[in-house]
Amino acid sequence: MESERTIRSEAEFSGIGLHSGERVTLTVKPAPPGSGITFVRTDLNPPVSIPARIDFVTDGDSATTLGREGVEVGTVEHFLAAAYGLEIDNLEVWVPGPEIPAGDGSAKGMVDLLARAGAVSQDRRRLTFEIPSTCEVRDGGTWILARPGEGGLQLNVRIAYPEYEVSEQVFQTELTPAGFEREIAPARTYGFAERLADMSARGKARGGLLENAVVFRGGKIVNPEGLRFPDEPARHKMLDLIGDLSLLGLRISGQVVARYSAHVHHHQLVRKLRELLE
Repeated sequence: MESERTIRSEAEFSGIGLHSGERVTLTVKPAPPGSGITFVRTDLNPPVSIPARIDFVTDGDSATTLGREGVEVGTVEHFLAAAYGLEIDNLEVWVPGPEIPAGDGSAKGMVDLLARAGAVSQDRRRLTFEIPSTCEVRDGGTWILARPGEGGLQLNVRIAYPEYEVSEQVFQTELTPAGFEREIAPARTYGFAERLADMSARGKARGGLLENAVVFRGGKIVNPEGLRFPDEPARHKMLDLIGDLSLLGLRISGQVVARYSAHVHHHQLVRKLRELLE
């Protein structure tokens, strides 16, 4: 029997919000069995707790935002992916602002944070949702589906941005903690110089720097250090997908295949999976 896990002690992580551009310090704290992951806006009186569940998603434009009672916490997907990838089930995440730190644009800083905090087993059996039948979301040429599989969670992601001269990339894996830490967590978020003005006008990417994002211009990498993996954007898309899938609130067993998907499509799929639980 696999037991749920939380962290052994508190730990902190500071940085700039990718979209807000504001500096913030995030603090992770242990949480009791069965409580899941909860974000706590500590800059408010009284503090507002927001569960990391699909029912609390308020926005999927360029990032996943959670909200409750008019209070939001944004860009949570990288942290949620790190917790899911490392099999940490229960946490409180205290954040004194509307967005968590971006680190270097990947989940590596979040993995290091959780490693510093340590992991401890709890006296409650971990529940797993075995996908019983195929369900899918389609939106023009974009689609994402979940279907039964053998064992754990198998993921397959395909991306392409021909309008920005970025050719097709595919990455697939069966998720394990070691594989997540080595092959997925270091992959940074990415963007296109041609879109920066539009994103800024929408209040996005105000904290975006070459230190926390891979930037393409005319299909070429702007970052002087280049890519960490030849298919780094596809790996980061998988990172986002894992974080969004965690919003189901259970471990998932089965296959998820995504083609050119975005956060909004991931959220729609999780809502369909949740309907299978009812």
